[in-house]
Amino acid sequence: MKEAVLLLAHGSRREEGNTQVEKILEQVKKRDPKERLYEICFLEFARPTLAEGVEKMAAAGAEVIIVVPLFLVAGNHVRKHIPDLLRQQREKHPEINFILTGHLGAHSNLANVIIDLIEDGSKN
Repeated sequence: MKEAVLLLAHGSRREEGNTQVEKILEQVKKRDPKERLYEICFLEFARPTLAEGVEKMAAAGAEVIIVVPLFLVAGNHVRKHIPDLLRQQREKHPEINFILTGHLGAHSNLANVIIDLIEDGSKN
C-alpha cells in the first residue's frame, strides 16, 4: 500500500517561515524508516495548499494519505478548518484513505522538546 504524508503548516506571508517547514520535512524524511511520499502544504498564505498536496499525492498513486497538522493548539484550524478540508478531499478522492493525526501540541513528547529548548537557552 503506497503511503503519503502531508505535513500541514499554517503558512506565513514571510518566506523564511515557510522555508523552516521545508527543513522540518527534510528532517522527518531522514528519520522515517518507511518509504513514503512526502509533501508539505499550507493552510493559508503559502502554497501548495492542502488540496494541491492531495492532488500531487493522488497523481503519484497514494492509497493512504496521512495528514499531520503542525499546529501547537487545538484552535479553529485544528478543530474545524482542517477536518472540513479533509472531508472535501475524501469526497473528491474516495479511493484514498485519509488519516488525520493529532496536532503537534497534543503529543506527549512536546514537553521533552520544550525542556531541550530550556536547557539550550540556559547554556547561553
